[in-house]
Amino acid sequence: MKSKGRTKTLSLLLCLSMLITLVPGFSLTAYAATTTWSSNQTFSSDKAFSGEIIVTKSITLTLNGCDVDANAGIYVQSGTLTITGTGKLYVYGTRASTNTMGNGIKGNVIVDGGRLEVSPADGGTGILGNLDIIGDASVDVYGGYGGSPQSSGVGTPGGRGISGNVTFNGGSLDVEGGSGGDGEYGVGSKKGGSGGAGIGGNVTIKGGGYLHAIGGSGGSGTGDNGKGGLGNYGIVGTLTATSGSAMVIGGNGGNGYGPSEACLGAITGAFRKESTTGGSWTDISGDTSTLQYVQVEGHAHHYSYNADGATINAVCDAEDCLLKNRTASLTLVAPTGILMADGGTKAATISGSIPQVGTPAITYTKNGTAISASQVKDAGDYVASITMGDAVASVEFTIIPSTYFITIPSKLNTKGSGYTATDGISASGMILADKKVVVTASSKNGWKLKNGNYTIPYYLTTAENGEKKTKWVFYEDELTAGTTKPMGAVLDNYDRIPSGEYADTVTFKASMQSIYTTRNVWSSDSSDLYNAATSGTKTITKDGFTLTCGRTYRSNNLIYISDGGSFTYDSGVITKIEIFAQTEGDINPGIVGSLGWKLDGSGYGSSTNTLVQVSWSGEPAKTVQFNNWMRMASDNYRITITTIEDDR
Repeated sequence: MKSKGRTKTLSLLLCLSMLITLVPGFSLTAYAATTTWSSNQTFSSDKAFSGEIIVTKSITLTLNGCDVDANAGIYVQSGTLTITGTGKLYVYGTRASTNTMGNGIKGNVIVDGGRLEVSPADGGTGILGNLDIIGDASVDVYGGYGGSPQSSGVGTPGGRGISGNVTFNGGSLDVEGGSGGDGEYGVGSKKGGSGGAGIGGNVTIKGGGYLHAIGGSGGSGTGDNGKGGLGNYGIVGTLTATSGSAMVIGGNGGNGYGPSEACLGAITGAFRKESTTGGSWTDISGDTSTLQYVQVEGHAHHYSYNADGATINAVCDAEDCLLKNRTASLTLVAPTGILMADGGTKAATISGSIPQVGTPAITYTKNGTAISASQVKDAGDYVASITMGDAVASVEFTIIPSTYFITIPSKLNTKGSGYTATDGISASGMILADKKVVVTASSKNGWKLKNGNYTIPYYLTTAENGEKKTKWVFYEDELTAGTTKPMGAVLDNYDRIPSGEYADTVTFKASMQSIYTTRNVWSSDSSDLYNAATSGTKTITKDGFTLTCGRTYRSNNLIYISDGGSFTYDSGVITKIEIFAQTEGDINPGIVGSLGWKLDGSGYGSSTNTLVQVSWSGEPAKTVQFNNWMRMASDNYRITITTIEDDR
């Protein structure tokens, strides 16, 4: 190369190194609150909190014989609140609390000993979540009374006692749905409010315990034609009682309307089922959904155990056992699919159940040595076992190595300014189909070759005139094929700097990652969907995602998306869509198209003042359609979309 009449030589050296790491990702969201509990709490003297309590993760609240009052509700933002000890926790809801919104406890609760009493504000839910009761715990939960009538004069509905599922392993629970409010007197014929359900989910009594559940009564109507509100169910879901006992009562309707059923769902288990009308008990069998009163008494099993390969059989020799052939069983199932050492643990599972007996822990050995469940991830031969009495069931499985090899050039000597190619980056090995190997490059000198105070800018790319490139991605099929992807460097013109040796060090990091990426695209944190959902808007775009719908509008702090539509992703394909929302009605997105998409679970969220989840998934697609509608409260929603990036 010539410059100002003299010849200058330059030796260019890139020292390349590689570091292989597995880097987990995480995110953190902060919330302001009157009182925040982010670690275990212990109280040995009485304490009262006037403001709302926010629980940011799973913690244990220990009550050492004292009373603790939560006078503005508890919001379990993440995880589970476990209550233990010999004291009592009183929780009162208030409409001034921004997160509980009048509910007593919003989130999942475990009561392991001690006492809990929950009373929400008018119309609020006692526990907006699931409840587990263990040991000698005693729990009382009430739904909020309907309170003042609505502006129209119609009575306000009562709140539920508990919105989610309830599980007993001992202890007792008294729960009652809130009564509906009366219609407004003196404004004509107005209907009374409906009562709230005692328990909105399913109930399982599997380790002893006692349940008394009452549905809320309907309020009274006013005027000549004002109808009374309907009473509600003691339990909306199913009741399964393999031990312990339960009394479930449906709420009475207002103005003499008939009572509601005790339990909307099925009643199952090895127990005696009875109903009453006017105090006269009679034996019944079959479906009990038309009964106002249901009494359940569990049968006390007495088992002996024997093992048959991967199965443990329990045989009951107690009188009046209603189990088929007096037998129940558990079967240990080895992890399925291609078991590869990809950094994740592999767990055996247990199918079946033995009434009144807890599920045994699964133990593991690797190559004959006992290990913990968290260690079942490296290559090797494993045995999983369960034990009940003297009976041992076991299964064997093998985890094969997961390996990948990345080869990069040791150095790159350019021949001059412009593009210089290398042999590229090659990858081989064996990983699971839902994984990918991502190779990223970083420069010690900020993508400049240095010699003293002189620098020459450059960048990596894949071809002459190519764009800057610092990431290469290899998928499972590419590693199996031993694929090589091109890499080179483009060096700026260096005619006007002194000759010499200019160098930089580039570090390559390789990590194995999931091919799936999950993003909270629209959420109440930023109010972006609410702000965009003005009347007439049909297309809403954010971060490469486009929501197209027949109609959007907002009213009374609610977002309405109706008349069908679609979600589209510009930079890849969609594999799952989830909606988490506070709703005053239903969410029913529906499914159209032939993409193999389906609603997960019931796929239909329907409840009042309850956070519901609706999700649907299927074959990866750039556009996913829906044919119905969604309705969400503006202050509590998020739409989460899982994608596969188009980054080959």
